[in-house]
Amino acid sequence: MNSPDPPVAFPSAMPDSKVSAREASEADLAWCLSTDGHLDEAALLSKIRVREILVADSDGEPVGLLRFDLMWSSVRSSRRSGF
Repeated sequence: MNSPDPPVAFPSAMPDSKVSAREASEADLAWCLSTDGHLDEAALLSKIRVREILVADSDGEPVGLLRFDLMWSSVRSSRRSGF
C-alpha cells in the first residue's frame, strides 16, 4: 500500500510583507487599467466611484485587485438575440 505524499511547504514570496486590502481610489485608476485587462478606463472609473474595486497592497505597493460584477451585468439579453 502506498503512503500519501507529505504536504509540500511552499516558501512565501514575501516572507516579511503584510498584505492589506482597501477600496480603490481614483489615484489607482492607471494601475487598475494596466492590471485588469477586461474593462476600459471609463468602466473602471465608474466601478471605483461606486466602490466596486478593492486593491491589495503589500509594503505600500498594489499587488492585486478584486473587481465586483453582477452576474448578468455583461451578458446580453437573450430576448434581443432571439433565444
